[in-house]
Amino acid sequence: MSPVADNVPPELLHELLDHSPDLLAIAGPEGGFSWLSRSWERTLGWTREELMSRPFVEFVHPDDVERTIEQFTRMIERGEPAVSFENRYRHRDGGWRWLQWNSVVGTGLQLLSFARDVTERKEERLRDLERIRLLEMSEQLVGIAHWRLDLVAERLRWSTGVFHIHGMVPGDGEPTLEVAINSYHPDDRAMIERCVSDAIARQAGYEVSARLIRADGEIRHVESIGVPEVNLHGDVVAVFGVVRDITEDRRMEETIRRSERMVSVGTMAAGIAHEINNPLSYLMGNLQLVREELDRLEALLPPDRFSELDEMVDDSVAGAQRVRKIVNGMRALSRVGTSEATSVSVDDAIQAAISIAEHEVRLRARLEVEVEPMGSVFMDETQLVQVLVNVLVNAAQALPPGSSPDEHLVRVSAREEGTHAVISVSDTGPGIPPELRQRIFDPFFTTKPVGTGTGLGLSICHSILTHHGGTIDLAETAVGATFVIQLPLSESPDARAGEGRRRITSDASRSEERPRVLVVDDEEAVRALLSRALRREFDVTTSAGGSDAIGRLLREDLFDAVILDLVMPELSGHDVVEWMRVERPSLLCRTMIATGGSLTTDAESALERLAIPVLRKPFDIPDLRQELRRRVDAGRAESAAGRPPVSQDQ
Repeated sequence: MSPVADNVPPELLHELLDHSPDLLAIAGPEGGFSWLSRSWERTLGWTREELMSRPFVEFVHPDDVERTIEQFTRMIERGEPAVSFENRYRHRDGGWRWLQWNSVVGTGLQLLSFARDVTERKEERLRDLERIRLLEMSEQLVGIAHWRLDLVAERLRWSTGVFHIHGMVPGDGEPTLEVAINSYHPDDRAMIERCVSDAIARQAGYEVSARLIRADGEIRHVESIGVPEVNLHGDVVAVFGVVRDITEDRRMEETIRRSERMVSVGTMAAGIAHEINNPLSYLMGNLQLVREELDRLEALLPPDRFSELDEMVDDSVAGAQRVRKIVNGMRALSRVGTSEATSVSVDDAIQAAISIAEHEVRLRARLEVEVEPMGSVFMDETQLVQVLVNVLVNAAQALPPGSSPDEHLVRVSAREEGTHAVISVSDTGPGIPPELRQRIFDPFFTTKPVGTGTGLGLSICHSILTHHGGTIDLAETAVGATFVIQLPLSESPDARAGEGRRRITSDASRSEERPRVLVVDDEEAVRALLSRALRREFDVTTSAGGSDAIGRLLREDLFDAVILDLVMPELSGHDVVEWMRVERPSLLCRTMIATGGSLTTDAESALERLAIPVLRKPFDIPDLRQELRRRVDAGRAESAAGRPPVSQDQ
């Protein structure tokens, strides 16, 4: 006994111990209590005599008996104290109370212990865990996760969702603020640090979007909101926040914006293509005529002068052809959706594209093809082959110029994934910089050198595939670039496969008399071009509009063929065709429609039913002459055979 204890009467010391809220106990090495404070009766409902009459393990919860005996044995045999050991004791009413023990070994192996009832604290902790589980389940439903930075304990806590966003296993190590900050993209870390610092210093919340680098190296876009927690003294003690992965939202927004841009560009392209094609028609046509005249005059010109003129015409034709290529690309943008879809074999389309692009690819790289047998897709076959050729040629042209084909690889793979055909085209080139990835499907955007590409190829591919329910995406790869095309598979073949535009042919020989041709166009330069191009072989009459053309046809029903511009003031080419169906049906098989823009599906179907071919501006003069001769021959063959004219219902 200490001097202080010697001066305390035993009865007062016992009274003090009995009024202690803690449960005080002395236990012997045989496993029973030899003394208990009165607080045991208040806590468990048993009398002290009842508790001391039986081994204490009989009051312990069955699930806790084994580890309670282990702890008791270590104390008796090794003299080890028990610190914050917890187990459950039975209450007299049949319930259980959680006790937390602190015990030491005293004289004669007597265990001196005090225990504390921590049932309420344990239940509160369980309720906290339940609330956390419910919170995390709710967060999972709405796609968010929460975190808390305890500034007092200098501890950061992540919910399960935050671990998932970071690509980490929940509970695999405790996160630190340094780890959290360094998880962000290097260019965004300073912004994140500033937001957290400002929240603490200014006691104000923040909202920020940033790029997160996952454990596997993938970059994700996240949105985070943080608010400071303040104690009663007005000090910031923690920062609480929620974070959401918005990567898929960003991709969806970009897809929508891209689609809107494609619609706008497609609408604009239809008008621009028409406006450019008219002057381009007489520019290219006249160049072709100049070429013909120059060939006739070669013998009359000095060789050096002829060579210079010849080169000038070649350069001009090359420039006009490049403009024509751009216009055709713009027209393709505006025509997506007007094509005829059929059931197309994916395998056949890939092989067709490879046969077209193989030469271009093998000049720069080895070509590796791995195509699994698969079904068909429902779309326009020409457009599917166009998409595949475009992606293949892009892959080849992405490789460094001058490199040996053995140094690089272009790989084509295709397989079925569920209900879709998946086609991948990859190259081992320099790849596409991250800052340009969001723009590669934009019209007129290109990574190729100036003068090499128009910037329309991938945007046209995107429009074609989107219209047919497919997608084209740039995959994340360590080397080069990989484009992945997905299209829904179709099992039902189209009965219209193989149908083509009706052609009227005849073996009847042409009359020696020069055929009369009526050219109708509101552009004087186009009329002059066609007159010059056809006058050696045809007797050409020109008309400046639909009304004038109908007047001529009423006065002179002796034309062997008619070339009609589609878009004209007052009466269009389509209006003239409708008039001809009633008044001059025999001319329909000798009529051609010229257009520099795009036809609607209805207009194209109507012309196809009437077997009226469409001449695309700018004209190719030799092809135009050949087609015109074919129309004249067909018309004369009809007249010679005495066949009735085409009926109004045809």
